[in-house]
Amino acid sequence: MNLLLKAVENGELKRVKKLIEKGADANECGKDSFTPLMKACFYGEPGKGHYEIAKYLKEKGADINFRNKAGWTALFCAVTRGNLKIVQLLVKNGANVNETIDAKGKTMLMRAAHEGYLEIVKFLIKSGADFRQKNNGGLGWTALDYAKCCLDHSVVPEQDRYSLKAEAEKRKIGKLLEKLLKK
Repeated sequence: MNLLLKAVENGELKRVKKLIEKGADANECGKDSFTPLMKACFYGEPGKGHYEIAKYLKEKGADINFRNKAGWTALFCAVTRGNLKIVQLLVKNGANVNETIDAKGKTMLMRAAHEGYLEIVKFLIKSGADFRQKNNGGLGWTALDYAKCCLDHSVVPEQDRYSLKAEAEKRKIGKLLEKLLKK
């Protein structure tokens, strides 16, 4: 395995810096077609990722808008894992908040709404994400539809604090999107 990719996965900032200084390519893909930046956005603790590594890789020329074989970008990885700080870093440096992430036209906002990430939803909307945009997967859903579907079909196997908090966040997203659509 590529040493840089492994160091990124493990959150080893010092090692990442050393490898880049010795000539490692900040945009080299692994067998899974993930770049080091994508791994920094995806790996690490959910909600946090490896922010300092992502920031460093961006400074060293990592391609923020690179799409892997599955069509994923660094922004998609960060949104999927709920990494708000990394989402903000990427968007402030040119990541497209309205890009679609699959053949069905699902957007970053739809993904964030589906996952129940209220703060990411708010940030994406403030950054110009089109909350009225519909997917082209046959249903023509908006981010609000994804949030509602999540609520209607949510299954909470254990009534722990995390599950209840996630449920509450999804309800807030639905209300926020409904309010915006009425304007």
